[in-house]
Amino acid sequence: MKVMNKPIDQDAEVTIGSGNVYADFGVPNADEEKAKFELAFRIRSVIKERRLTQEAAASLLNIDQPEVSRLMNCRTSKMTFDRLFRYLKRLEQTVEVRLPEAARDGQREVVLSL
Repeated sequence: MKVMNKPIDQDAEVTIGSGNVYADFGVPNADEEKAKFELAFRIRSVIKERRLTQEAAASLLNIDQPEVSRLMNCRTSKMTFDRLFRYLKRLEQTVEVRLPEAARDGQREVVLSL
């Protein structure tokens, strides 16, 4: 395999992300979308760790295979937290939701620990 080395453009503009790609791209409800992604990623990880086929995962989660495919690709925009929590419970995973003290700006942040 031939590797091509390209010179680095010294004039390229680099922007440091916020840690939430959804917010960086202006997605509405970015914090919720990030949290749902993290839940789906955990579901995906458990399915892969157990080496389940999508059909076997569908049976375990009591859903159809296309829904498992959406989970495996972390496509969660139309999924609710309740649904994702239910899938984690069926996978015998523990979900902890903590609401830390109010931030200086008066807003609260939801922290999910799996």
